[in-house]
Amino acid sequence: MWRKAPKDTSEYLDAQKEYFAACDECDEFLAKAALRYDAPELAPYRAKVELALEAMRAEEVWCHRLNVWGGASMSSIMEALGMGFWQPNEPDLPDLPDGMTWDEPDFDEEENPLSDRAKAYMAASDKVLAAHCGEIPGIPLHKIAGTNDGWVVTSVEIRAALTILDSTAEARIADAFAEYAWSDDPVRSRTWFDSWVRFLRDAAELGNGFVTY
Repeated sequence: MWRKAPKDTSEYLDAQKEYFAACDECDEFLAKAALRYDAPELAPYRAKVELALEAMRAEEVWCHRLNVWGGASMSSIMEALGMGFWQPNEPDLPDLPDGMTWDEPDFDEEENPLSDRAKAYMAASDKVLAAHCGEIPGIPLHKIAGTNDGWVVTSVEIRAALTILDSTAEARIADAFAEYAWSDDPVRSRTWFDSWVRFLRDAAELGNGFVTY
């Protein structure tokens, strides 16, 4: 998700309300009719929920969902296109100092630092999470390859990756999809990649980069 929160989320919140309303309507019918969720009679309600979910996700521009497998698959495509690279030695996050835990008095319930030593530890971690080691342009792929460690992909890294993509011949892009795309359906695979590229462009220009969780 973006590092910087979007200025306006009103359309997303409206779409979210529609989604929850569709879910409630589906649940009410399900309880009243005493049916299984896969019953044919429930199909119109399930369809309404799915459409509302798609509408909500379309407004959720500050977030792009890639699970562990999806992050690894996207990394392979980006490496093939030259948009990203594997660092020779992936940086390690610092260990907690002796005696420090993720509880009080060092951290609150949401793992926000409270003590001076906790703040110093988080500053050291943040430096590693955002680091771009070496002079290779693009995105270090360990940052998106399927971890939840909070790696920071900077706007500079994203813009470098997009510059490479924008100068890449369509034939090379097609070859990358032929070898690494997650689906046998080329249209579906390209739609998935294009949505990722839109997220990258917005994250660079509006979100001050993004963080992976």
